[in-house]
Amino acid sequence: MKISVIVTVPPYADFLAEVASHPLVGGFRLNTVMPLRESLQDVLSRLQKFGQPLWVDLKGRQLRVVGAAIPPYTEIKLSHRIRVETPVDAYFSDGNCGAVAHFAVSASKDGQYDLLFLFIAYFV
Repeated sequence: MKISVIVTVPPYADFLAEVASHPLVGGFRLNTVMPLRESLQDVLSRLQKFGQPLWVDLKGRQLRVVGAAIPPYTEIKLSHRIRVETPVDAYFSDGNCGAVAHFAVSASKDGQYDLLFLFIAYFV
């Protein structure tokens, strides 16, 4: 399985060409909360010149981890409910390690969801 990442980029950073050329980078993400010195169209046009697919964060129902977790023996607190079919591979530490989850439960606590995995095989 090939891992690629979509990188959130500061729109005026001087290192964007270097990031775009990294073999793991599969796209740029523009966070729409970042202040812009030019029109959005101009920023998008400039970022597209780096040759990566461009993703614009519209602040919808973005999934977030809302609590600290140390895999593989932990619960992962998410911002909203998700569904996964198990078994499923879960990757941690920038893709350097992972585990196969054979069981997942999601339960709400105070508007936050805990995603509990039973990891059978852990790999590095």
